[in-house]
Amino acid sequence: MNNAFEMYCELLERFLAHKLSIQEFSVAFMERFQAETEQLDEPLFLLLDELFGDVDSTTDDPELLAKNPDFYLDKKGLETKAGDILRRMRAWRAHRVTA
Repeated sequence: MNNAFEMYCELLERFLAHKLSIQEFSVAFMERFQAETEQLDEPLFLLLDELFGDVDSTTDDPELLAKNPDFYLDKKGLETKAGDILRRMRAWRAHRVTA
């Protein structure tokens, strides 16, 4: 579990620090998550699955964003969601370690 947790945290940190473009992050995350072979604890899996949906609904198409702003995310929206997921992952990990 440590390896996957650390890898996903690093990927999120790099995206949030603007070291990866939205495209680079999306491709890297989607490929890794879909090919994941490590057994993930359920809370971690659920957080990553939520992020998968967020990444999948990200677009730079202004028409899609205008038509359904509750579903589609722009770059800023994905950054907000990614930051929230990273914070929740760290909180889960801290709670798990101290429990």
